[in-house]
Amino acid sequence: MNTDLGAFTADGREYVITDPRTPRPWHNYLCNRTYLVNLTQHGTGASFWQPAGEGLRVNVTEDRDGSGGPRFVYLRDNDSGAFWSLTGAPRFEDFAEWECRVGLGYQVMRSVHHGIEASWRVFVPQSAERAELWTLTVANPGARPRRISVFPHLELHLTGGSTLMDFIAVLGGRYVPDCHAVFGINSCVKFPPDFKAYLASDRRPEAATVSRDAFLGHYRTYCNPLAVERGDVHNDQAGTEWLGASLRHDLTLAPGGQAVIHCAVGVMRDETEGRAAIGRLLAPGAPDAAFAELRAQTAARCGRLVVSTSDPRFDRWVNIWLKHQLRFVRHWGRVIGRGFRDILQDCFGHRLTDPAAARLSA
Repeated sequence: MNTDLGAFTADGREYVITDPRTPRPWHNYLCNRTYLVNLTQHGTGASFWQPAGEGLRVNVTEDRDGSGGPRFVYLRDNDSGAFWSLTGAPRFEDFAEWECRVGLGYQVMRSVHHGIEASWRVFVPQSAERAELWTLTVANPGARPRRISVFPHLELHLTGGSTLMDFIAVLGGRYVPDCHAVFGINSCVKFPPDFKAYLASDRRPEAATVSRDAFLGHYRTYCNPLAVERGDVHNDQAGTEWLGASLRHDLTLAPGGQAVIHCAVGVMRDETEGRAAIGRLLAPGAPDAAFAELRAQTAARCGRLVVSTSDPRFDRWVNIWLKHQLRFVRHWGRVIGRGFRDILQDCFGHRLTDPAAARLSA
């Protein structure tokens, strides 16, 4: 499927979108058994934790209309004052370079704008962690030093999947400097303690926001958030208001230099659990090790039942993307439906591509 919008890589394991203005948002699903991220090609989308069989769902960020919930990475040139989002959304400026690599369980968005190259990798660790990991890489290919601020941001909605839980009166949060994190809390006493989430970084930020109003400014939108436009906003707590978690990192990039920032977004029962999860997920080398494990698992899955026909598109579908889709449906297509027919469909789908999964489904 090579089109004006993009093309598959030579090995067929990524689809590279090269036109950000697709006819509809291009959704990619990243997950483990209990945590799911639904991303568009612009990095916007939804994320939630939903343990199997418990009838419980915690929405970290909602996507209320399918166009993508508020999740952005902004950059600001601290010499000129120019600012932009790494993926272009929601202003959709013309970039010198732009692409989105849709992979098997991950997504990498990359752009070049105002002489700065930046990329944003998102994936979900293939473990029991109820979290996602972001890797932000910012490079200066130019001949002069650059002073750039980077703002990973997302709204923390902390609502429930099937229960009215978006009460602004019970939302609050705070910035915790010693773990470089914003903690968001839904404190409604009628619901389980898991309606809490965090945005954390592996390096100390220069500033943070917890309140959405503090990040955006009154009567503003994500096209011109005040915290990014000014570059000096710090807000360390919020209460009875919508939550907008952000972390500002100030970088000085020498010619040819680059900086890498790892972030974690996840669900927690309390601050103690959140601190422990952040420590595991963002330990030195941990994000790249988790990504390597994801790639190893997908490579092993693609290596089972390899077909070779006269149609390379059919081969790519069977050998790569069908297996990926079957795994996703087995984990997430059965959150509600788990009848006898559903079990047989899982067994039928996996009996050749993953016999061990078929036996577990039976």
